[in-house]
Amino acid sequence: MNITEAWEQVLRAAEMYRDSESGWAAMPRLPKAITKVKPRVERMRQRLDSARARRAGKPKCPRWAEP
Repeated sequence: MNITEAWEQVLRAAEMYRDSESGWAAMPRLPKAITKVKPRVERMRQRLDSARARRAGKPKCPRWAEP
């Protein structure tokens, strides 16, 4: 698991807690925090996916060691 996936899990847990009955009363600032963090996590996911797409198919060794 990397940092992006960890943030996604935390965000999902916060959304589930927000949707529960006790979540709104216990943490009134939670919806605002979720709306602030959600775009950041989406950008992190896009960057991770684009980096993985660029690296796909490339050899895992340095260029000078390629045959």
